[in-house]
Amino acid sequence: MGSLQPKRKKGNDYWYWMRTERVDGQPRVTQQVYLGSADRIKEIVQAYKAMPRTPLKSYSFGMAAALLSAAEDLGLPEAVEEAAGKERGSGLTMGQYLMLMVAGRCGRPMSKLRISEEFDSSYLRLLWNVKGRLSCQNILDHMDRLDEEAMERVEDRVATTLVTRGISPERLIFDTTNMVTHIEDGEELPHKGPSKERRYDKNLLGLALAVGSDNVPLLHKTLPGNSSDINVFPRVVEGMHTRLERAGADAEKLIIIVDRGNNSKDNFKGLPEGYRLVGSLKRNQVDELMEIPLDKYGTIYRNKKKNEVLGYRTTGTHFGKDWTVVVQYNGATERKRTRTYERELARSRKRLAKIQRQLEKPPGRGRPLTKQGLMKKVIEALPENHPLAIHWETEEWEEELNGRKKKRFSLTFSLNEDKDAYYRRGFGKTAVFTDCHDWSSEEIVRTYNSKYLVEDDFKWLKDRLLICVTPVYHRRDDRIRAHVFSCVMGLVLVRYTSWKLRDLGLSCRKIFEKLEGIRVALVQDNGTKEASFVVEQMDGVQSTMFARLGLDRYVIK
Repeated sequence: MGSLQPKRKKGNDYWYWMRTERVDGQPRVTQQVYLGSADRIKEIVQAYKAMPRTPLKSYSFGMAAALLSAAEDLGLPEAVEEAAGKERGSGLTMGQYLMLMVAGRCGRPMSKLRISEEFDSSYLRLLWNVKGRLSCQNILDHMDRLDEEAMERVEDRVATTLVTRGISPERLIFDTTNMVTHIEDGEELPHKGPSKERRYDKNLLGLALAVGSDNVPLLHKTLPGNSSDINVFPRVVEGMHTRLERAGADAEKLIIIVDRGNNSKDNFKGLPEGYRLVGSLKRNQVDELMEIPLDKYGTIYRNKKKNEVLGYRTTGTHFGKDWTVVVQYNGATERKRTRTYERELARSRKRLAKIQRQLEKPPGRGRPLTKQGLMKKVIEALPENHPLAIHWETEEWEEELNGRKKKRFSLTFSLNEDKDAYYRRGFGKTAVFTDCHDWSSEEIVRTYNSKYLVEDDFKWLKDRLLICVTPVYHRRDDRIRAHVFSCVMGLVLVRYTSWKLRDLGLSCRKIFEKLEGIRVALVQDNGTKEASFVVEQMDGVQSTMFARLGLDRYVIK
C-alpha cells in the first residue's frame, strides 16, 4: 500500500503518492508519483464526479468485428454449420468455433490452448453470451469435424457468394509455396524438400493458392512439403473449373497466370477449352532472345515506381504450341539482381578461400577428408542460384606423414567469365508468353506482373503480424488441413474487407492497423450505476470504416 505525502516547496505544499519498503533493513521510498497541489487534486476529483460515466474496462473490438462482418456477408458461419453440423459445444456453434480459430491467427499466432485461455477475457465471449468454459479440447474436437469434403463444400459456398457480390474472376493467378514447420513425427504432409526459406533441415508444408484479379483467394490445396509445382497445376485447374461452374461464374473463358515452375507440355495441353494462359519461360528456353540488344526494345509503360519497362515482342514455339512472346526489361530490376549476384559471388569466394586454407594445413588426428566430402563442401560454398559462375578444380595426391601415407587435396577456383556474362545478360529480363495474341504488349506484361497478388497472399500467410499459418501446433494431417483452411478463410475475410473499403485508397495492412485501433469500453453511469458498452474515440478514417462495415451491430446493447 502507498500513502499520500506532501513536500513543501517555496511555501506551498505539493502532494505525492509514495510507496515505502525496507531495503537492507532501512525504510526507503521505492515509488513516487507527483499528484499536484491540493487545489489541483480538488479540481480532478470534482471533474471526475461530474463525469456522466466511469470507464471500467477496455476491449479490442475493430479487427474481430470486421472479420465477423465479412463472415456474415459471405455466409461463412452458415456454410460451415451446413457442411460440418450445427451441434453446439460449450455454448458455441461450429461457425463460431471457426471464427475463433481465425481470430486466433490475426495479429499474433496463437495455439489452440492459448486461444481458449484468451477467449475467457475477450469481447467475443460477452458478444456470444457464452456461459460455460471453453477448453482446448473443445476446439480440437470441432476441428476434427472439418474433413476435406466439408472444407470443399464451404469454399464452394463462399465462392458462390463472392460471385454474386461481383467478385467473379476473369483472370486467375496460380502459384505454390512451402512453409517451414517444426513437426518431427508427422504423417504424410510434413516432408523435407526444396525449401523456399532455405531451411533444408526442417519438414515443410506445401500450399497451392488460386487468387482472382480482385485479390480474393478462391481455392487452396494443402500439399506435402516435397510437392512439385508441375504436378499440382492440373489438379488445381480442374478444381477451379468445377468450383466456378458451381458458383455460376463464366468458367469457359478464363485467363490463367502461372509462374515458370508450372511449364509443361502436358499441363498446358490439358487446359479446358476456352482457357487462355499467361506465363514466363525459363532462361534456357529463350537464350537467343536474351542476346538481343536493348536498342531493339521499345517502351511499354512506366510502373508505380516510375521505372520505365521496355519490351521486345516476337513469336515462338514452345510446349508444342505457337505463342506470342514479350521479353520485358526493367533497369531497376537489373540493378537489384546485379547487387544480389555480386553479394553471392563475394560470399562464395570467401567460403572457397576458407576451404583452401583448411586444405593447406597438415591433416589432423580426426576422420580423414574424402574426395566426396570435399566436393560436397565445395558445392555448398558455390552461389546457390548461379553455381556455374565459378570454375573450380581439385587435385588429389598421397603424402607420407609420420610414417603413414595420407591423401592430400588442393582446390583452385576462378570466375567463369563466359557464364558470368551469360547470367548478367539475363538480369532484369523476363520472357512472358501467352496465347492472347490480340493483346497489346503492355496488357500482356501487366497481366503477368499481377502475379504479385498471390505472392502477397503468401507473405500474409507467413507474416506473424497478420494471418499466419506457422507455427503449426498439430501433427495429424487432418488437423493440419483444418488449420490451414481456417487461415485461408481468414485471408478471404481480410481481402474481402479490403475490397469493400478499396475506395479509401489504403493498403490492406493499413486498413487493418486502423481497425485494430478501434476499441469499445465497458462504462458505468455515475447516476444510475448501470453498465453499458460504448465505442472509444475514433479518427475520421476509423469512423468511415465503422459505418461502412456496419460494426455498430456488434456493440452489445
